[in-house]
Amino acid sequence: IVRLALSVQRQVGSHLNATAFNLALKDGKGAGQPVPHLHLHVVPRTAGDLAVNDEVYGRIDRWSPAGEPNVVPPMVLPPDEARAPRSEAEMAAEAARYVYVRGERGPPLPAPVLFGRFELAPTQVFYRSEAGLSLAVVNLKPLSPGHVLVI
Repeated sequence: IVRLALSVQRQVGSHLNATAFNLALKDGKGAGQPVPHLHLHVVPRTAGDLAVNDEVYGRIDRWSPAGEPNVVPPMVLPPDEARAPRSEAEMAAEAARYVYVRGERGPPLPAPVLFGRFELAPTQVFYRSEAGLSLAVVNLKPLSPGHVLVI
């Protein structure tokens, strides 16, 4: 599904002169899925296309093929200021639990791992693809338990 999304980005992006994309994967009713089938929204974007950039997520959530707005189940999350950054030891423990479930971490990691302007400790990584180009990492300030990033 991701390979296809990347191909779609190239095709749609060149046609519409999009400079960026939002990808939103819907998997399950609790995630606000209006159609009972895994699907990925590929939304072409350009700088300044929305007055509030994050409004795209609300629009995706309300989207429905039936024409009536989709009603997304409420997700009660703590306010950002209540979500304190976790220690490296806490993140390493979570990553170790995920490695245990999968049975392996993947090839060895260099230190540190760069994610934009952020440096991630190798202990935050619980999966690395064979090519080393994709990582799964635990989150510094997760929205909810199990909120991880694939980068």
